[in-house]
Amino acid sequence: MEHGQPLVTVIIPLYNGARTIVETLRSACAQTVRELEILVIDDGSSDGGPALVEDFSRDDARVRLLRNEKNLGVGRTRNRGMREARGEYLAFLDSDDLWKPQKLQRQLALLEETGADLCFAAYAFIDEAGKETGREYRVPQSVDYDGLLGENVIGCSTVVLRRSRTQGFWMDPHYFHEDYVFWLELLKSGCRAVGINEVLVLYRTGGRSGNKLRAAKNRWIVYRKSQRLGFWRSCGCFWRYVKGTRKKYF
Repeated sequence: MEHGQPLVTVIIPLYNGARTIVETLRSACAQTVRELEILVIDDGSSDGGPALVEDFSRDDARVRLLRNEKNLGVGRTRNRGMREARGEYLAFLDSDDLWKPQKLQRQLALLEETGADLCFAAYAFIDEAGKETGREYRVPQSVDYDGLLGENVIGCSTVVLRRSRTQGFWMDPHYFHEDYVFWLELLKSGCRAVGINEVLVLYRTGGRSGNKLRAAKNRWIVYRKSQRLGFWRSCGCFWRYVKGTRKKYF
């Protein structure tokens, strides 16, 4: 790592997240890994979120606010973060989620130990007020392309990824599950993904799982159009997806 270069670039898309962004930034800045650059990319917010980020950055120079000229959506916004990143590793964090203090340290250690390209982790759910609901999502020690087709065990806010491994790959904004398609394409290309079955992230539920019918429809589109799976293989993957959804949200 070159002198002055951050070890990890944290990418946080922001859209009308004034209510939660400060708490999210505090959790990122409280990491035991200190060599960070934290890119908050505002995607056309109409609330006070960007001003809060600017105020926060005056106290912690690792935080930098970028602004999209117009609303681009979360996929293109994360892509901009990847283009701007200088860190050896990338980490994604949604503007309403929280990290445990040793999150990055634990994942970087596992990536170094295994030589893997991507690390994901278990997470717990919190409500709008930030209170843990008692529900957790546990993850396997690793996942390959076929396994990920059946169940998306990779929560976006849990990911740490070698930046060098993302060359030529971007989140496709044409898909509702743009991050899921991104993980699939990486794993299909030979990317190795390992998991830590320890809760390192707190996911705020909000409206995430509100429209399960829409999510199911878009998962089918991923199988058929993005991954170009045959009908019967898509059916098998979809059944595994349904079972995994019950595990995650019920």
